[in-house]
Amino acid sequence: MTYQTKESELISVQQIRDDLNGFVDGLAEGKKYTILRRSKKIVSVARETNKKPESHAPGSHESIMSSLDLASQARKQAKVSLDPKKSYKELYYEDKAKQYGLS
Repeated sequence: MTYQTKESELISVQQIRDDLNGFVDGLAEGKKYTILRRSKKIVSVARETNKKPESHAPGSHESIMSSLDLASQARKQAKVSLDPKKSYKELYYEDKAKQYGLS
């Protein structure tokens, strides 16, 4: 037996074990549950809502600015900095030599 609160239904771990499919179906229908173990609230769970990121028309100013922002973030997170004086071919062979322990 589950109990309804304003935000969610209270459900015990044993009830989930007894009817796991029903629990998952309830989540799929959008129900929110607060799970109890030994009469104590453990966690609240709900179905994740899939929010789509804002999309802009291809080639629009917003789209270009978004791409530039993502590129800037990627540069900041990059761990390896490439030597601008070396060609791609040299960088490739150095990487492979390092990867396979060659000199």
